[in-house]
Amino acid sequence: MLGRACPVPGDGNCQFSAIAQRHGTVDAVRLRRMVVDEMEARPADYRPYMVVEPGPNDRELTVAEELARWQAYLEAMRRNATYGDELTLRAASRVLRCDIWVLNATSRETLRGCRQPAPTATIILTYRPEHYDAMLLPLPSQRLLEATTGDSVPLARLALVNAGPVAGTAAPTHRPPTGVPVAAQTRQQDTRPRAPGSRRPCDKLADLRSNLTVATFNVTSYRRHYLDVHGLDADLVALQEVRLDEASAKASAALVRQELGARLYVGKPLPLKRMGNGGLQAPPGGVAFHVRDRSTKVWQPPMGHAAERRLWETGRWQHLAVPYGDGKRMLHLMTVYAHARGRARREELLEAVFEVAAGLGDVPVLVMGDWNTAVEDSPALRKAVSVGHWTDAALLDAQRRGRQPESTCSQADGGTRIDMVFANAAAVGAVRQVTVTRVPGVPTHSAVVVDLNLQRLQATTGTVVRPAPIPAGSSMLSVEERGVLCAKMMEPTRARHMEAAAREDVEAMWQLSAQPAEAYLLEAAPELPGPSGKFVGRALTTKPRLRRVTAPANPLDGGAVNAHQQATSKLIRQIEAIERDSADVTGLKAQLVRKQRWDKARAGGKKLMADDAWAEVWGRPSPPVGETMMKMLADLRGSQKKLAHDVKETRINEWRRSMQLAAKVAPGRIFAWVKQADRRQVEYLARADGSVTWDAKEMDELLRGPSAWGGVYERHGRKETPAPKWEAFEKDFRAHIPRANAVELNAITAADLRKTLSTMNKNTAPGAEGWRVRELAALPDEALRRFAELFAVVEKTGKWPESLMRALVSLIPMGETNGPTAHLPSPSRARSTGCGRRRGSGC
Repeated sequence: MLGRACPVPGDGNCQFSAIAQRHGTVDAVRLRRMVVDEMEARPADYRPYMVVEPGPNDRELTVAEELARWQAYLEAMRRNATYGDELTLRAASRVLRCDIWVLNATSRETLRGCRQPAPTATIILTYRPEHYDAMLLPLPSQRLLEATTGDSVPLARLALVNAGPVAGTAAPTHRPPTGVPVAAQTRQQDTRPRAPGSRRPCDKLADLRSNLTVATFNVTSYRRHYLDVHGLDADLVALQEVRLDEASAKASAALVRQELGARLYVGKPLPLKRMGNGGLQAPPGGVAFHVRDRSTKVWQPPMGHAAERRLWETGRWQHLAVPYGDGKRMLHLMTVYAHARGRARREELLEAVFEVAAGLGDVPVLVMGDWNTAVEDSPALRKAVSVGHWTDAALLDAQRRGRQPESTCSQADGGTRIDMVFANAAAVGAVRQVTVTRVPGVPTHSAVVVDLNLQRLQATTGTVVRPAPIPAGSSMLSVEERGVLCAKMMEPTRARHMEAAAREDVEAMWQLSAQPAEAYLLEAAPELPGPSGKFVGRALTTKPRLRRVTAPANPLDGGAVNAHQQATSKLIRQIEAIERDSADVTGLKAQLVRKQRWDKARAGGKKLMADDAWAEVWGRPSPPVGETMMKMLADLRGSQKKLAHDVKETRINEWRRSMQLAAKVAPGRIFAWVKQADRRQVEYLARADGSVTWDAKEMDELLRGPSAWGGVYERHGRKETPAPKWEAFEKDFRAHIPRANAVELNAITAADLRKTLSTMNKNTAPGAEGWRVRELAALPDEALRRFAELFAVVEKTGKWPESLMRALVSLIPMGETNGPTAHLPSPSRARSTGCGRRRGSGC
């Protein structure tokens, strides 16, 4: 016995009833309408397979006659009690995103199926002449079908894997992460949006997405085209021109939740307006997000800043966030519908959107929408894109593939590209592919679909933490004061420096040169804008530390969290844990744990709440209770909110200043970008199978492989190809080797270094060691003399301190050379630059 049949009425709707019974989320009437709508929207996928009787005298039908019969077929299929056929099976499999297998009673050797790339359910039907029934399979057979890659399975294979009785039969298996609808029994789960880092008991890291497909689509009317939106191959769709007022927004959200298992997040609803026929209707406009299934976890951040609230009031902006990785990081998605008329209003809106996005900080952000303008026609877009802060995802993908980006908006005079997706620097690495999808039945606009690899956002990179620049202060001191301060800082280490020079110990000489020099600048500085610890470390050996390329999200607004915010959140969690444990203070162990938690919290509390009002509380040996504890928590949460607001305000102001500077300093660069004079082809490599990759790590591995540079560099690394000997090479090519004349250099002096520093650019970026040219130029002669003695030993021994052997490389093209920018240590640059001014040029 293969399985158990589940009969359905033989009323002409048996195929739809059987599928609906096993799927559990739609009824037969609704399914029939969805199926016919699918075939009508995509005739090219179904009409060629329709069985058409020939015309009179067996003549071939004309195109008009074929279209007429296709329309007649669709009209007949819409009517109740019309038998379903193979086309409706395929359409049902597609709209429900499930595999449908059919056991034909006339051929009982094979089970044939309609397959989908990412099915959410597996449904089995039985067919006997003119009737379908649903069928239950035992779990082993069900799992075998789910693992099958073909479109047919011999029944003998199913019989072999059936290890249990038919009583173990299960309902269709719905598999995340893609596809809809979700089974009806899962709708009772708690789906309320949560802040980042707060998880339900059932949440696991596996629930979060590693790949995500998003799209932007001007749908012209959501209520009319919501099935087309749902049919897009995207997990989340940013919508424009949804035309939803408050009542229709609620009704549409309930409709897609009940019928499709989807979620709808609408921006500010549109006000009703009286139309020409006298009726009330929502005008064109409005934005929303359509989330196709419950496996895509989303969160709607609160609007804590005035700039966000102003954008919301326009009714043209909506914001969602998707957690990924460990759940502490967020991908932010924004949908925008720019003004079609009124350039000033449109530019004001676009500038506000990028300001709000900049306020989130170093987190991945995608801004998607119908911009109603091209990049080159919008000053706001030009500045954001041309200076490198934002990237046009479709243009990037087209450059990777060596082609022009497709138009997204069809008009009478041709196509334009005004539906675009922009990724900030933190998100652009996740963009894998961008496609433009034409949707039949939706006028004018096409959907732009972006495939994202969220695992790239979890990559780590080596970072170097350099000391902060020390404010200039020595110039405010008199000559006598500078001399006294120099003697104070230099004299204690003079003898040790001389001993290190005698034994030619460059590491010790560097420490005894850099550390007193740094102490001199710190002592001379009038006031340090922050903790003193962030300004020291120029004498230390700096090594890269691994960190994520994106910052963790703030639980309040999803933006990047800085160290101060992390410390505040940690202190709040500690105080909350102490407050929860306050009810259980009878046991000795509970009291000890509470005391230990309070000791840890006091260390952070004294720094974060250092005002006099709380100084006495932090000095207590035991934690406060009652109203004092509640007041402490309230103050901490208030300071957390204020800090988040202040950080966001600072980022927005910095973005505004950078845009003003870009407009003033780089108008020629922006003009060149608009004219495509400065756009370079994005480089990529081909894999062994012919596909291409632009992932930096994978490209590096390919270049190191034996078929690329690895075969060249490792040519002599094997026994069969030993490295050549210098003696043999010199014997054969002695006559061609140029003879170099020895160059004697005068010993470098403090005066040489000071003269060189005076000619160097004071605004250049420092190296990994942290010294700035401006700081070196402010040192006294005694400090520069020690650096000169260090360089003399370096030239004699050929050994460098480890701190001066590390250079930072920024992968930013420089002019026509298209090479990267190297940040060498400033002391080394001063020595190399002054070397040519001495005798000869052999440094």
